Amino acid sequence: MEPRITRAEAAMLLPLPLPRSTEAMKVEAVIAAARRDRDAAITAGILGFFRSLREGLTLLRTRRETIERLRNLDDRQLSDIGVLRGNIGLAANDMAETRRAA
Repeated sequence: MEPRITRAEAAMLLPLPLPRSTEAMKVEAVIAAARRDRDAAITAGILGFFRSLREGLTLLRTRRETIERLRNLDDRQLSDIGVLRGNIGLAANDMAETRRAA
């Protein structure tokens, strides 16, 4: 079966690749660098979000554990460390912030 278009005709129909100028190559390099910088900034933002989330969850866990330990103490032991039973939550916040700052 004979093709409708010969190879020579098909070659004439296809566009030839245009020679790339140095200016076009510079523009492509700038665009590639901008994309890399954008990707790096997005990655840093996502990593920062997850780090903050981890720190917040760690702080909550530490606070919860501190409250649990303080509630297990009797009133005499609490008074020895200067905490009233009603102020256990405040004391746990202070202790958790102190640990986080250290």
